[in-house]
Amino acid sequence: MNANWDYRNHAENLIFCVSQKRMIVYNTSEDIFSDVQEKEALVLVLRGTHECVVNDPYLVYRYARDVIGDRWPEAEPVIMQDPQSAYEYAREVIGDRWPEAELVIMQDPQRAYWYARYVIGDRWPEAEPVIMRDPLLAYLYAQDVVRDRWPEAEPVIMRDPEWAYVYALDVIGDRWPEAEPNIMRDPYWAYRYARDVIGKRWPEAEPNIMQDPRWTYRYARDVIGKRWPEAEPVIIRDPQPAYEYALYVISKRWPEAEPNIMLDPQSAYLYARDVIGKRWPEAEPNIMQDPQQVYWYARLVICDRWPEAEPVIMRDPSRWRRYKEYFNL
Repeated sequence: MNANWDYRNHAENLIFCVSQKRMIVYNTSEDIFSDVQEKEALVLVLRGTHECVVNDPYLVYRYARDVIGDRWPEAEPVIMQDPQSAYEYAREVIGDRWPEAELVIMQDPQRAYWYARYVIGDRWPEAEPVIMRDPLLAYLYAQDVVRDRWPEAEPVIMRDPEWAYVYALDVIGDRWPEAEPNIMRDPYWAYRYARDVIGKRWPEAEPNIMQDPRWTYRYARDVIGKRWPEAEPVIIRDPQPAYEYALYVISKRWPEAEPNIMLDPQSAYLYARDVIGKRWPEAEPNIMQDPQQVYWYARLVICDRWPEAEPVIMRDPSRWRRYKEYFNL
């Protein structure tokens, strides 16, 4: 038998065919497929793959589900070797708890969470120490299974700024003071927490938010709702947030930021289009570095051909074709 033959993929195809009341025999020497009507012959006809299949928990589970359509007691010791296969067998074949496999399922935090949620439909105290090892799964278990705060897992959840924020938002529904020192460590989640949980400025987190120009701008726009002078030296460092700050917060030109905005061809084009509302000659040499921005600048800012920049657009055949079509060249 070819050592490179992927028995699992072929076996899954075999199981699918059997489930459709067709049996396929794989001839390993000639790669010939032929029909056989005996459903129960699956394991036997796999020839050299026989030992692999009968010892593969996932394929045994699939055979029970798709071919037998019921429990396969003789094969259950194989299925329960693998947490995922055991969970799926309990959910889709048994349709109820499978006590004999629970020690295996609870070895995997994710499958333990799924088993509690979709099979038990309630808390699973014995598995909770495993589930709470992972901040994401601990949050999901609290939200979907406990359906309330889960105090025992909170020290784990609060270690991760993202899941601490989501836990405060979705489970607590209010501020979570004990987790705030961790949430504020990450500029993005600090901004989100201020916007979505506190609903107003969060002065204690502002020095950390100011570490990132993107979230500094968004904090000014979405939380403060006006200019944030102390943070403008941070925002000005990044052309994209500087352009958006001028457009959505200042609502007019921002001369101090223009030398930086014009360094990025896309931001320079957008600033000319949305903020200045006309050509921006000082930035045109930089816009000319990018064929895509040259095309849009000509089309939506100049509203005419831009002969000096056409050699740049020509470097991009797709853009040049669209440019010629638009201006009827």
